[in-house]
Amino acid sequence: MRILASWHFALHGHQAITTLQEALANVLSQFDCPITDPAYQVYQANYLQPRWWGGYTKVLTPEAYAIKQRCIWAEHRLSRKLEESTELQAYPNGPYPQVHRMDRLLAAKRRITNLFQA
Repeated sequence: MRILASWHFALHGHQAITTLQEALANVLSQFDCPITDPAYQVYQANYLQPRWWGGYTKVLTPEAYAIKQRCIWAEHRLSRKLEESTELQAYPNGPYPQVHRMDRLLAAKRRITNLFQA
């Protein structure tokens, strides 16, 4: 599954806004429903393993883990809806590679910091 950056994309016109609102409503209606594909579950479990070079940060409580899982399901469902849409597209080339690189550097910094916290 190609995962789009759901925090960074371009909206062009009223129809794109309407499409995004409909996609969000659909995704939020499934917020508590897990994505049950076995390969996806392995991917997500691996992603949530705390390590400095990849994955997520340290999850301190089972409640925080469960919330993070649900947010990931929603983000990935939204990504799929955005990818399927003709009105919404990933942010055009240009500044995106630099923004993505900065995001990854900040995420790595957060992981390193969290690994060394008590």
